[in-house]
Amino acid sequence: MNVLICENLVEIQNVFKTRPLRSVDIEMIKDIGLFNLESIGSTEVEMLNYLTCTTRKGALQHIPSWERVPDWFCYKSSMGNSELSITIPPHLNLKIRGLNACVVYAQDKVRDEGLKFYTGAPILHISNETKDLKWTYVPATIGFPKKKEHMLWLSHWRFANDELEGGDEIRVSVRDEIRVPGRDEFDMLTKEFGI
Repeated sequence: MNVLICENLVEIQNVFKTRPLRSVDIEMIKDIGLFNLESIGSTEVEMLNYLTCTTRKGALQHIPSWERVPDWFCYKSSMGNSELSITIPPHLNLKIRGLNACVVYAQDKVRDEGLKFYTGAPILHISNETKDLKWTYVPATIGFPKKKEHMLWLSHWRFANDELEGGDEIRVSVRDEIRVPGRDEFDMLTKEFGI
């Protein structure tokens, strides 16, 4: 199947689906940690779809004025650090159903000292060092932040088979491995990320 330059593509079954946050199932919204949908606004941004190599203007749901990872994320990177190592606290009667990740990024026009810069999109890498499991998430679609604005990217990973348990050591990193086609002038700056 050739999906290149298909500007109207919004879904490939079992690969990706682009839809308004308000239409996401309520359990997923709770899993991500968004309980107050009234606080979610909408703004027009330029979106890039890596699968189709197209860009388009579109409404992106966002959480206004969030330039930092929200407080409900237990583990956060320090400014400029692109990797976290975490030991999952043991809980005798709790099963881990998923993992939430949040990345705050911006354009690099104002280069803050000591921060990591990438030419491309954020890519999440998670490895369970205890069980030798690795996951990588490459977003199919990203938004380009406007100058002096931030983007908050939320991701929820569902687990079903004890992929992550109390006592496991995990390593989480945000890297840039995909170049933004035709966007050499766009440098992405990861301000902070959290789990």
